[in-house]
This record gives sequence, C-alpha cells and structure tokens, in this order.
Amino acid sequence: MDTLDSSVLISVKPQFSHLIAKGEKTVELRKKVPANLSGRKVFVYSTYPDARIIGFFEAKTVESLPIVDLWERVRACAGIKKEEFFAYYAEKEEGYAIFFHEFVQLDFPITLETLRERNPGFVPPQNYHYINPDDLLGL
Repeated sequence: MDTLDSSVLISVKPQFSHLIAKGEKTVELRKKVPANLSGRKVFVYSTYPDARIIGFFEAKTVESLPIVDLWERVRACAGIKKEEFFAYYAEKEEGYAIFFHEFVQLDFPITLETLRERNPGFVPPQNYHYINPDDLLGL
C-alpha cells in the first residue's frame, strides 16, 4: 500500500473517543505518529468495550513538543487530566499532538466483527495502521 496516499486507523480508549465524537476533544495525543500525517483522513477505532470504528477526522497539524510544553499547549482541548497526561508520557521527553477541526461520526459504526468479516485476521492497531478505507471499511 502506498502510505503517502492512504488513510490511518488509530485506536482510542472509549473515554477519549466519546469526547472526540461530542466535539469536546479536538486534539489526539500520541507517543508516536506516522510520517506526513497532516492532511490525511484519520479513522478512530474506539477500543473495548465499544470495539468499533466510530468516525474520522482530517489531521490539520501535528506538533511535537517537550512534554511540559505540550501540556500547556493542549490542556484546554485534550480532554485529559494533568495527572493522566503526565502518567501517559512518563519516561518520554517529547510527545505529539494531532490537531483537527471536525470529527465526522459514522451513521453506522463499523464493529470489530464486521471488520473481521471483511478482512479476515484483522487486528485493531496498538497505535496506528495505514488503511485503504474502501477495502477495510467498505466505504
């Protein structure tokens, strides 16, 4: 797959994916990100117990900052408490913030069962996978 033209699938815990879906979280925090992510469509897989792709956003910008600076930059829009943030980035010097404007919620979320029917052996990403939405999601 040509990774420069593909979309990305990320796994997000339900406590955060629900905030994204409600528009209360407009940045996704990561320890690592794919190259050239800005401008790509990013699909959100809400992990167990949801176990489904709930929608997508277009990555507008990606910033890499020292952890303390990153907290100052995202604390109002990341939907995470300070203690959780610093625990997530423990032992890291820098972190990534994926900024986006609009999340598009799928009318019919795509369940893990459906993903596996369409793609035998599908495993949700630990961090991210490059995907072809037509093949994986049937869009």
